[in-house]
Amino acid sequence: MCFDGDMADVWKTRAVRARKPHRCNECRLPIPVGDVYIHIDSLFEGEWDHYRVHNGCYELSKFIDKTLCGSSGFPIGYLSEEISSQDSEDAHPHLRDNDDFDICPPDCMGMSTRGTLEWLWDMIRLPYLEIQQPTN
Repeated sequence: MCFDGDMADVWKTRAVRARKPHRCNECRLPIPVGDVYIHIDSLFEGEWDHYRVHNGCYELSKFIDKTLCGSSGFPIGYLSEEISSQDSEDAHPHLRDNDDFDICPPDCMGMSTRGTLEWLWDMIRLPYLEIQQPTN
């Protein structure tokens, strides 16, 4: 779902430490108090929008935009759909030889583009999934 429409008139990003709990606009998981996240302010057709995104979700979305969308972007909140839309059986060359992530699945060379991206996103979301687990 690479973006093919008009770009925002203003797009500001900044790292912010959470003073209260929020929810990530990409993965919908919690941003706990004290975590640093990316705050995005966007002005499009006279309307301001504000988004909060985990650092990992933001970095993965930038990586996908750069390597798979040709830097055309994709809308906030569509990271899951963008990953799901990758149906190539072969690993994308930028996923095999990337410096953007320190982690890669053990069998990265043999995984499809979609499989690799799903694995990366699972690794990014894992700490936040654990936060949501009920305690006894």
